[in-house]
Amino acid sequence: MAVPGEGDDGLVAKVLITSVLTAVSALAGPGGDPFAGSSSCIACHRALAGREAQPVDLWQGSVHRTSGMGCHSCHGGDPASLEAAKGPGTGYVGVPEADKVAAICGSCHSDPVAMGPFGLPIGQEAAFRAGSHGRGGMEGGGTPTCADCHGAHGILPATEPRSAVHPRRMVGLCLGCHRTGEPGRTGDGPELY
Repeated sequence: MAVPGEGDDGLVAKVLITSVLTAVSALAGPGGDPFAGSSSCIACHRALAGREAQPVDLWQGSVHRTSGMGCHSCHGGDPASLEAAKGPGTGYVGVPEADKVAAICGSCHSDPVAMGPFGLPIGQEAAFRAGSHGRGGMEGGGTPTCADCHGAHGILPATEPRSAVHPRRMVGLCLGCHRTGEPGRTGDGPELY
């Protein structure tokens, strides 16, 4: 693993990082987190603090985690190797560009095999792109992505009352952007997509 620094300082940093990651992985223990031993992303981010740890904290209670999706499902990379996690050729994408988000989400949410076990509708990417939000994004407007409404890491089923897209929360969510009378905002009422 490449660690900035030379000589003893680099070796000390490498030993420290390895020790922290080993300890974090061991905390899961038998019956603990099934991803802890198989995902360098989770092990590393858990060892970090604040903003860098937040994606794992949010993902812990997400529908994606409970359905078996790890970080690499959306971000690419090699979750089996700390050294190669974000390396060349792994397809790693940290924060996806806004115009790529629908395709990333759509790679599963438009796949009948992926959605079938959960009874979820397919064709979500096409539906998004056909709606006003998707059309605006293709035309170069600063329109929302899937993550702007659904979230990125802490996505919950729409039936869960804490979900950003739970029916009781939809009006407030949409009004966050669709306020009458504000420049650049529409007041016609939001569409579903």
